[in-house]
Amino acid sequence: VIALMGCFAVLYGQLCISLERADYYFIISLIFAVIQIVVAFVSIKWGMYILAFSMLFVTFIYLVLFHFYISRLIHLSLKETLKDIFPYFGIIFLAMTVGWIFTYRLTDNFYSLLIKIVLVSLIYIGIVKYSGSIIYRDFVVYLKGLFNKWWRRIL
Repeated sequence: VIALMGCFAVLYGQLCISLERADYYFIISLIFAVIQIVVAFVSIKWGMYILAFSMLFVTFIYLVLFHFYISRLIHLSLKETLKDIFPYFGIIFLAMTVGWIFTYRLTDNFYSLLIKIVLVSLIYIGIVKYSGSIIYRDFVVYLKGLFNKWWRRIL
């Protein structure tokens, strides 16, 4: 659920920026952050589970309102958005499941977390790379350009 919400948040943020509405994106993100802090202070006294579900609920409301705003800028239905994001959500779910299977018996939290991060990252990158994802290809081109620009500044 959190991974899917993260995909939506990134997609909507990038749409705002690409439509030259970064100021609106900043305002929406700032309001969301303030609401998260208030909800955290209010809900922490009931424990971590209530805090986690409160944050999940606040994030859901944020995404619904963000989607409403984005759908006013361009015609983007929730069905179309889900159709574009669902394959990535499936990849994330598969990678997280495999990571959990390989680490659920580990008692050392540090090694468990380290192995999960490395394993899930490798699985995700491998699936996305070999599936011919355009987003992945564009991201690699962007990183290469960023690295080349950084490297020229050093030399």
